[in-house]
Amino acid sequence: MNLRHFFTLTVSAMALGVIVSGCGGGNADMAYNYYLTSEEPLLEKGPYQQEPPLRMLSAGTRVRIVSGGGNFTQIATVREETGWVPTSALRLQDSSGVNPVRNFSGW
Repeated sequence: MNLRHFFTLTVSAMALGVIVSGCGGGNADMAYNYYLTSEEPLLEKGPYQQEPPLRMLSAGTRVRIVSGGGNFTQIATVREETGWVPTSALRLQDSSGVNPVRNFSGW
């Protein structure tokens, strides 16, 4: 295994650990380590809801992953609003909480 693969695997494992453990004790704020890259509708009833969304999320909104995979990912905001957004609009923050590390591509 070369250094690049080791680094990628390590960062991925750490990110998954934060997602899995972020809600159980410690600093719950760490669970919100993804952000939206563009303004997106929050689809409360599922990725293919027919009704207009009740809320738009601004670019930069911090979210946590509830469940993922495919074209849409279920997220929760810091206010605990839940719904679905396009997976392509999610980015993982680095440890400073500012810069993207990678796209979220599901599980």
